[in-house]
Amino acid sequence: MLVTLSLDREAEYLTALTLAWNWTQTRPRAYPDTGGKQTLAEYMEEAVQPDRKQLAVIADGKIASLITVRLAAKATYEIHVTSPAGTRRQVILDALLIVRDSLLLDLGAERIVTGCPTYKGHEHKGSRRLAEACGMLPNGVGWQSVNDKTVLWREYELRRT
Repeated sequence: MLVTLSLDREAEYLTALTLAWNWTQTRPRAYPDTGGKQTLAEYMEEAVQPDRKQLAVIADGKIASLITVRLAAKATYEIHVTSPAGTRRQVILDALLIVRDSLLLDLGAERIVTGCPTYKGHEHKGSRRLAEACGMLPNGVGWQSVNDKTVLWREYELRRT
């Protein structure tokens, strides 16, 4: 189940974002641009930007993952997933497919992108597999992590056909 988080329901919003921030702090290698690099206040400040929506993925009555959707450019949406270690892949994938379809069908997305990290030459296979399962492919764009020079990001995208 997906729940759109909103500051209108502040307690729910703050609880979910704090939980996601804690996941990044316990897995700095998986989240090199937030884990150990951002304070909770900085994380929250970024999360409330008007170009972003936060979606809680609920499984077994608990928040299993957080999906952030950002309007990156006209008709281009960027998706980020934050989850604790051990989250069932299918739970995340089912939520991502709903988000993908909503972006394409309801919001008219022409392009959806995400980043998949590589650490010292070792790719984060979970990120890549989720992106590919959503129909995304690498587009040749890449960049180095701001906070960890051993991490390279590789962009994956899905274009409307």
